[in-house]
Amino acid sequence: MNFKEIVNRFLPDHTSARSGRSIETTNTVSAYKTAHSEMSGNSVPGHLPLTISNILSSSGSFDAKLQKVVNYLGLYTNVCRVYIFENSSDGETCSNRYEWCNEDVISQKENLQNVSFKSVPSWMKLLKEEGQIEAVNVARELPADISSLLTQQDIKSILVFPIQIGKKIIGFAGYDECKQHRHWSNLDKSLLATVSKLLSNAYQQEHSIRFIRESLHKQQFLFDIASLINQAKTLDEPFGKIAEKISTTWGLSGFALYSVSEQNSKQFRLNTAYSDTSQDISFPEQVLLPDSGSIITIPSLRDESPIKQEYSAITKELGFPTTLNTFIRGVRTFNGANGIIFLCWTEANKECPIEHSVLETLAGMLARQIDHIKTEEKILQNHQHIIRINEQLQEKESFLNNIILAAPVGVILVKDYLIKYVNQQVCESLGYSREELLEKSIAEFYTNNEEVEKLTRKFFREIEVKGISSIDLHLRKKDGSPLFYQITGTPGPETKNEDLFLLIGQDLTEIKTIENSLIESEQRNSRIIEANIDGIFIMSEPGKLVYVNKSACDQTGYNKEELTKLSLSELFPDKNGIRDYLKIINQLRQGFDYRGDSQIRHKNGSTLYVEIHGTSITLAGEPHFYFSIHDITKRKQNEAALRLSEKKFRSLSENIPDCVVRINKNGLILFGNTLFLDLYKLSEKITKESLFLSEALPEDFSDYFAPAVNYVFKQKKIVQLEIDLSRNGEKQTFDWSLSPEMDDHGNCISVLGIGRNITPRKKVEKELLLAKEKAEAADKLKSAFLANMSHEIRTPLNAIVGFSNLLEQTDPESSDRDEFIKLINDNADQLMSLITDIVDIAKLESGHLEIKREPVEVDQYLESIYRTYLKRISLQFKEKVNLKYSPPVQPKVKTAIIADPNRFIQTVNNLLDNAIKFTHQGTIEFGYNIEDKKVRFFIRDTGIGISKEHQHVVFDAFRQEDETNARKYGGTGLGLTLCRKLIESMNGQIGLISEKGKGSEFYFYLDRFKEENFKSKTKNDLQIEQFRNEPPYWEGKILLLVSFNSNTHIRAKNILNKTGITILSARSLAALYKLMDIREDIDIVLIDEEFELNKDIVKPHDDFSLLLLRHGNKHHTNLVPEKFDGSVMLNGNEAEFINRLKIFLNPVITP
Repeated sequence: MNFKEIVNRFLPDHTSARSGRSIETTNTVSAYKTAHSEMSGNSVPGHLPLTISNILSSSGSFDAKLQKVVNYLGLYTNVCRVYIFENSSDGETCSNRYEWCNEDVISQKENLQNVSFKSVPSWMKLLKEEGQIEAVNVARELPADISSLLTQQDIKSILVFPIQIGKKIIGFAGYDECKQHRHWSNLDKSLLATVSKLLSNAYQQEHSIRFIRESLHKQQFLFDIASLINQAKTLDEPFGKIAEKISTTWGLSGFALYSVSEQNSKQFRLNTAYSDTSQDISFPEQVLLPDSGSIITIPSLRDESPIKQEYSAITKELGFPTTLNTFIRGVRTFNGANGIIFLCWTEANKECPIEHSVLETLAGMLARQIDHIKTEEKILQNHQHIIRINEQLQEKESFLNNIILAAPVGVILVKDYLIKYVNQQVCESLGYSREELLEKSIAEFYTNNEEVEKLTRKFFREIEVKGISSIDLHLRKKDGSPLFYQITGTPGPETKNEDLFLLIGQDLTEIKTIENSLIESEQRNSRIIEANIDGIFIMSEPGKLVYVNKSACDQTGYNKEELTKLSLSELFPDKNGIRDYLKIINQLRQGFDYRGDSQIRHKNGSTLYVEIHGTSITLAGEPHFYFSIHDITKRKQNEAALRLSEKKFRSLSENIPDCVVRINKNGLILFGNTLFLDLYKLSEKITKESLFLSEALPEDFSDYFAPAVNYVFKQKKIVQLEIDLSRNGEKQTFDWSLSPEMDDHGNCISVLGIGRNITPRKKVEKELLLAKEKAEAADKLKSAFLANMSHEIRTPLNAIVGFSNLLEQTDPESSDRDEFIKLINDNADQLMSLITDIVDIAKLESGHLEIKREPVEVDQYLESIYRTYLKRISLQFKEKVNLKYSPPVQPKVKTAIIADPNRFIQTVNNLLDNAIKFTHQGTIEFGYNIEDKKVRFFIRDTGIGISKEHQHVVFDAFRQEDETNARKYGGTGLGLTLCRKLIESMNGQIGLISEKGKGSEFYFYLDRFKEENFKSKTKNDLQIEQFRNEPPYWEGKILLLVSFNSNTHIRAKNILNKTGITILSARSLAALYKLMDIREDIDIVLIDEEFELNKDIVKPHDDFSLLLLRHGNKHHTNLVPEKFDGSVMLNGNEAEFINRLKIFLNPVITP
């Protein structure tokens, strides 16, 4: 059995349209298993989409094909229920349209119609966000609103996929399992997702087909209604047929049309009604709108959107049937509302069967027809009124006879062809007196006696026969000038005398002159029209061309005979052209002129772009349409080329990193790219303003830019200029190139400006200049520094070397030996201090100097410093210099700052040293003041002072006010630099106040610590601080040093020699482990960082500290390997090395 036979065997050929279950009853699970086993031998799961595609593309109704798909999916998936839901057009509800159920499962189709999504809000949310709904256990895995609905249907597992048209979900396909908790494989889900896409495609195709059919149906319906109106013999006749046509076409139960009463705009009478024979519908003969109510009319002049409101209340109030669905609206023309339409239909479909657009067109047609009826009624009333007027005129005939004497027309009585009476108007027209005219024959005034004589006799005979006649005569006045006279004759008032005639004459000389002018004008206009380069078409109301000029023939390729046989609509090429033609005709028929662009077809099949001007004219009393058609094909081509060129220009200008602006001769900004507009904070409206007058542009831009633009227009040369722009305090420089744009005649029509941001280049140039200046200054500074450092380093080194040599030659018992040792130590300390300053500055700049942030009690430290320096100054200056400590009046709580105590002391010491160096007599004062959140420290002296022009350099490295002072006073110029960096690293600021020759004041600010419970250091704490730089006493302590470098062992022993600690040495990690196995009295272990520390270090016991020994000449991180208790620096400051070890060894302070 092949695949197709299997499908046909288990899918019914006929299904009930829109039914939930298949008509065929043999679709059981066992049958499916048989089919599936037959297919599985030579097929793969991929056949499912192919089968579904074959079913959807087969012949038959759409409903039947979808039911086949559902049946097949039910057998294929072996679930309890398969279904397809469709969403309502407004997306608010959904209904079960197709369903397949296993034989032992109850159908839910009837219970699942018009289900509101408001009751299950999570349903559409999951479909949109997840793309499917899948649950093995419905009760546990799905939101409460969904699980509640599904468990009522005994559903345990579910799988749902959306059906979409474009991005809109219009329904979904689902698979229910009611017997077990089913797990879907990825393959099954992938295949069923593909099926969902196939269903979406099928719905898309069906939607398109239905849309086309419905459009054709609506067009045919409107055409039929228009035909009924146009073919009716009377204006009332088509209403009955129209009502029947509307009801039968759209399946209405009833339709009624009411027209407004002439006497009361709230009252409407029944024009026509139609109802289905199966419905007993009674329509009221007239409808009276309540004063408080109104009916929305279509088309609405205020809101053209579709109107969906129901009018159940007003329907009942007006007496219309309320048992059915109803739709009641007013109809109107531009003259106002003139009717009401009423529609009703059964409850099977609650929405109005007629679309709003069709209903709007229909309402307009019915409203216009009602207007025509009203107009006809008014015409009839007017006719009757005219009859009454004629009767009144007969009563006033005698009165009018008296008026003839003064009438503006000539009155002549003729008897036997002789003039018996003339009024004054005749005399004035001919130029004769009444006496000169009486008893004269009319023939005497003719210009052509013989011809006119015959016409005159004929004229009088017609009067005798017909009772009235008219003749135009070319007479001659008394002065010989021509006179055109129109005479109307009737029998004279004496009816018994047949030779008496009453002639009424009118002077047509002026009219004839005008007519001749009109004839000449018509001929002239005809020649102008024929010579016009535009095609002239004149079309009658029915659509027949009655006149075309030569240009029209040249434009279309037809001759005049061919064109007059065509309808103008045949010149429009396609559906869009026909639509344009109908639009033009409708606009002209509504009384409005038309002007616009369109396309017409040439005889050779090519398309021409034309500009059409149409208007309504009257020819021979009939309405006609006049069209002037101008060929704009070349213009359109040029415009297209121009748009393409402009598009390329805009694309280029928007994608280059430069500003682009175009200015015309009048200074108007024609174009500015986005970068230009954004940079100068302009909107596109600026393109309508003058560059020279615009207030939106910055003055610094317009002042330079506008003159340059004028220069380019005059000289036609390229101009380069740089313009600065300041935005948000930032200065940017732009290099502008202004180029003239020429036309074909060599005239400059616009200027194109391109501005490039050269701020980075300018910045680099400035940086290069500054770098050059810095390099030159650094070169000078280097020379001064080298000279200074050479002196500062050589001086202590020379002393150390010299006194070391003398020490070697001196007798050990000599008293000079102690003095030499003291001099060596002093110079060594001086050299060490210099090197320490250099190292500290290097650490600060590299970020490797550790700065603590902790509370520091100010008075205790400064008092200690005061005692130390007081002794030094008294010994050095012998009372020439006084030292003064000036703290503020003591507050209730101790003054504390946030700082590193060591670096704080180092800063104060350096500033005091600097004051001592430059003060030989007078006073040195230091102290502090409290200023809210800050503490201000100061060091004042009465020394040599610093001039204002040099105060800004004293904090720079290696700088003094006068470089020659380095020789006189000594020093490297690093002290103040180190102070500045230390203060800034502690979040402070430093400065100076100085006057040359009077002294200096150095001050710095540090953050104040305001904790009220701050505990100042005890006397014992201060003692510890005082002894930080003295060697501790560690006798009885054991230190194990592990390093393969002998210098490291020697260096460590020299530093720790005075501490009394016992040092053990190891050259490898193996030796370390061996010593730790046999020694349990080791207090601290130092391991050189040179070892490979990626292996774990094993500590036999936890009674000792394990430290990493670092070297200052290696680049390292602050990270300490795991199991190390910390680290210590060997090649740094010896005091720091000792103090670091104090943390891990209990110090014993010597008395």
